[in-house]
Amino acid sequence: MLQGLNDVLEEKNKHVDQAKKTHTKAAKILDQALKEIGLKNDEIEKLALERSATYRKCRLEDIKLPLLEGNLKNVPMEENLREEVAMDVDDDDGTQQPRQVQDYGIEVDFDSLTEEERADNSSETTAEFDAQIAKLNGEIERMAPNLKAIEKYVNSYPSMT
Repeated sequence: MLQGLNDVLEEKNKHVDQAKKTHTKAAKILDQALKEIGLKNDEIEKLALERSATYRKCRLEDIKLPLLEGNLKNVPMEENLREEVAMDVDDDDGTQQPRQVQDYGIEVDFDSLTEEERADNSSETTAEFDAQIAKLNGEIERMAPNLKAIEKYVNSYPSMT
């Protein structure tokens, strides 16, 4: 009888060991999935902050974006990092959810871009656009009248005023 119970115990221990192995594998897979979700959430947050910065820059520099929906006036000029980058650990079960970010109700019309422009979103392209903007701003500044020169001229010839 004791031998029979020992055999049953041994069989049950094998089932417990198998369950522990299955649990360990599942825990590793879950940990990996949570790490991947965390990395993707970080990437979403980074891209959302870049998008917000681009919207702010367009609003500040009065750059007209082709919009299907929304208005750049909906984008706040001061960046609220706590609100925009708040960690999103949701649900009662404690699982991490994909990050939801503020889009300000804006939808950009990308159909007006050429295929080449859509494909090329590199930092070189951004730098090239920034250089063009700086060049145009420089030209605008050169066209503006030099108020100090006018004042100096008037002060040099007080009898003419």
